[in-house]
Amino acid sequence: MSLTNAIVAGTPWQLMGAVTLVERVPGFSLQNTDLYLRMAFSGSREVAGRLAKMGFFRHVFTIGTSSEESLDARGSVRPGVPSPEDASVAIAAQIEAGDNSFGMAQRHSDGIDSLRRWLLDSYERVLCTYPYDTAIDLLACSPDAVLELFDDGLGSYVGDILGPFSLSLAPRLAAVYLCAPELSHNDLQVVPKKLPISFDDAELVGDLCRIFSVDSRELSIYHGWHIVYLTQPTDGMARREVLDEQVAGILLQHADDVVVRPHPRDARNHHAGLTYDMSSIPWELACMFGIVSDDSMLIAECSTAQLTPRLLVGVQPRLVFLSEVLASESPSDLLSKERELAGIIGSMYAEPSRVFTPANVEELTRVLES
Repeated sequence: MSLTNAIVAGTPWQLMGAVTLVERVPGFSLQNTDLYLRMAFSGSREVAGRLAKMGFFRHVFTIGTSSEESLDARGSVRPGVPSPEDASVAIAAQIEAGDNSFGMAQRHSDGIDSLRRWLLDSYERVLCTYPYDTAIDLLACSPDAVLELFDDGLGSYVGDILGPFSLSLAPRLAAVYLCAPELSHNDLQVVPKKLPISFDDAELVGDLCRIFSVDSRELSIYHGWHIVYLTQPTDGMARREVLDEQVAGILLQHADDVVVRPHPRDARNHHAGLTYDMSSIPWELACMFGIVSDDSMLIAECSTAQLTPRLLVGVQPRLVFLSEVLASESPSDLLSKERELAGIIGSMYAEPSRVFTPANVEELTRVLES
């Protein structure tokens, strides 16, 4: 049977979207959909193993090294789209050998003809949340395939997430699936469809919990606590190290009311005196178990995770954006984007007064004490 769909995912939220597509959207099924899972989050290899055993996709291909080292969040964005031949070379050898694991950065000369027979032109749709190098290569291997996007968080709701590839990929864009299409402010020239992920869907939630091996007892640290600090990876930005040190110093004064939720790619040392959520439960699923309410406060530089409770659970915790605290040390384009995102998130709230953007650490201290 020929393959029709390829889905690329690189975060727990993206994988949740991929499973929702296969289980709840017409035209997708485990018989006609391959998953290309990038090793870009903590526990991704264990998750890939469970997916393969549970049979949610026809094939599960893991993208990354054989070690525990994770891929960069966005992949190596190349200056242009590779030719089908280049893309074939990138993934030929291990597929030819029957290995379900391959690295997109490797280049091989064996098995190209076999790969072309097996893969080239075989996909009718390539789906991703962002144009990872993996997705670019798959599109190049299937020049007649259309591109479909699904929910990546904030980046899917504003601007053009296709970025530098927009000119070449926009003509191939056929659909966009968002969990809250009514909140979209993006510039994509496609009317968004509903990604039917719902925490009222017991069967879907049960499958997601099995995939991520969720034990809700791991979330007991949130009981009775109101402040959640959502860290972000440094991604080579020294300013984030500085911000984290400043914020941690302030949060220590409220340590008995704070839980720190590290980003899946944040491997920095923990601050003594603060409580950390070290579970492998995706933030989106954790929110389903009631760890965030209208009485909570979510603190981050500017994170999709701050919007999750509003989008998926319907609660509106107080939000604190830290982007202004280091405004003088931020590149102007990044600061401008963060301001835009903070404004859009605020506009999604019935009470904008629940959204705070302190200008400095002194104002942050006052917000926490209010």
